[in-house]
Amino acid sequence: MQLDAWWDKIWRLFGAIRVNLSSASLIIGNHTLPTTLVVKLENLKSCKVLLTDASNADDRYLLRVSGTMENLLVSLAPTAGYTGERMEEPPRLIGNGFALLQAEKAQFHYHQDL
Repeated sequence: MQLDAWWDKIWRLFGAIRVNLSSASLIIGNHTLPTTLVVKLENLKSCKVLLTDASNADDRYLLRVSGTMENLLVSLAPTAGYTGERMEEPPRLIGNGFALLQAEKAQFHYHQDL
């Protein structure tokens, strides 16, 4: 019971979180994979992390994350230092990778029941 009460207090802190970034990069991969997922963005504004009441009785909370960003680029790039066998190459490599998603402006909403 004490652990549940502690987690309730921690989750309630999420309502106070707001994030603004001028630029960010997220790189997901390692030396055992032939390609790396690269996410680049600029001007992440009003990224709000909110914890609200659950939409049903089976869950405790509803986690909501929303925001807007500019110059979003999601791409696959060859992994530096990869020494394994190469599978098929992406159809084309432009600059530093194969673009999966590119947008001048993007808005996102994420909801998760806890």
